[in-house]
Amino acid sequence: MIYALEHLTIQGPKHSQRRQWKQYAFCANKALLERIRLKQPHPEEWRVRLSVQQSKKKAA
Repeated sequence: MIYALEHLTIQGPKHSQRRQWKQYAFCANKALLERIRLKQPHPEEWRVRLSVQQSKKKAA
């Protein structure tokens, strides 16, 4: 399985902000990505999840 390290980004003016997850890294080692996430300045703005591309391949 491949995991993605993602960061929550906020775009647009304050009255019409759009939140979006941007992918920064892919890795088969989820624990490694979790360690990287926890060392970021605001770890609550980061997440590790199963890669969407990997999930789609399994479903096909």
